[in-house]
Amino acid sequence: MSLHYLPFKLFDILLFAFLLLISGTLTAQAHNNPEFKNELLKSVNIEPLSSSGSEEFTVALPKDLIRVVWSIDSADKDNIVFSVKSGDKIIAEDIKNGAETLPNILTDNKFMIVNVKGTETTFKLDVLARLIVKKEKKSADTDAFLAGRKVYRKANCVGCHKWHGSGGGGYGGAALSLRTTGLDKEGLKYLIRCGRPSTGMPYHGRKAYKGDDTSCYNTTAEKLGKNIPPRARSLLSERQLNVVVDYVENVVQGSGEITLEQCVVYWGEKSRQCDEFRNN
Repeated sequence: MSLHYLPFKLFDILLFAFLLLISGTLTAQAHNNPEFKNELLKSVNIEPLSSSGSEEFTVALPKDLIRVVWSIDSADKDNIVFSVKSGDKIIAEDIKNGAETLPNILTDNKFMIVNVKGTETTFKLDVLARLIVKKEKKSADTDAFLAGRKVYRKANCVGCHKWHGSGGGGYGGAALSLRTTGLDKEGLKYLIRCGRPSTGMPYHGRKAYKGDDTSCYNTTAEKLGKNIPPRARSLLSERQLNVVVDYVENVVQGSGEITLEQCVVYWGEKSRQCDEFRNN
């Protein structure tokens, strides 16, 4: 299976809104989503009247970073706006108190604050990391873990999301990270069963898109036409869908940085797949 990020078209926008509903983001099911925390990375004092901007400062960005949060400590915090510069490039503009930026724009760990507006007095800026709170994971020798890993392999989730679930390039394109996704149990199950139209994310449900079936996105295979998701090599029963979703939710999701221990749990103690972690 492979959950993908691709440029949005109108269909994608409607699809995304629908997924928010079924994933519980807009319902009482939100308690199933991962728990997040903000961790302080750096506090810097900003002098807004400096024509060249703030002094360059270094921030150690964690590998499991979800968002960077900019928090202003000032009486003028609701009026202050600034830009973030890295090297010779402005990487973020019109940043306000509490704003969040995606980590993919942070190609370096050295920054400057420039183009400050809304105050003439020095203020403190806290740079925070939005992280997923790591959950206690199931033991590797439990029946649930072994059953989930078996279906994860059968469904070829490894092909795009990799054994560790971090995603990246795969057979179907660029797959999102299952370790950091905010989808809850129902959202994950829906996407695995129905795939995602217009992307390489295949459908795994045995009854999905059969004949007049409209259980996926309230439409049929005929209406989707060339936008229908590809069919997975191995289709899954409802029981198998539940098993693999439990595996993703309890073992993969929110599991932080990839470790040697996790690799050994998945592949076994003697597997060469884990050599890269043993040598670090």
